[in-house]
Amino acid sequence: MTPPTCPRCFKPVSLDDTLMFDGAQARHLDCRRPHALSPVELRLLFQHCFDHAVAECASCSQAFRQTELGSDLLSHRTNLCPRCRVDLTDRLRQHVVTCTMLPEALRRTVRESRETTRRLVTESNQLPDRVDVPMSAAARTQPKGRSLQDLRTRLARLP
Repeated sequence: MTPPTCPRCFKPVSLDDTLMFDGAQARHLDCRRPHALSPVELRLLFQHCFDHAVAECASCSQAFRQTELGSDLLSHRTNLCPRCRVDLTDRLRQHVVTCTMLPEALRRTVRESRETTRRLVTESNQLPDRVDVPMSAAARTQPKGRSLQDLRTRLARLP
């Protein structure tokens, strides 16, 4: 079966993309930067990790704070190493779920949200290619009986 595609940009939806769901259909939060950090991940980094390094560039062997990272406005890339321009988004995302400065409950919520998104994308890949796929099919993939709406509500309440 072919992987699901974003209805806005028609590119394949990856398990690591930052997504939003319109009914049972997954689409990129930002089609220009499908792998960008989510607003919740960015907020947690700025609130809890502003005073320490959040990503280390393997090429340069340098650690950087989020405010030190570069961007390229012409190619719509962010979270770049200021020295060699390597994309450090994955390192930032990993930092959010491993940083001990964040309360464990927040880290767990972020992990659950990512896992739920991956599960929904995988499940939607196995469902028939119809626009009217019932939400109940996507709801069955939720961990521990939690719905996607429950996770969204919990993430919205984060400090």
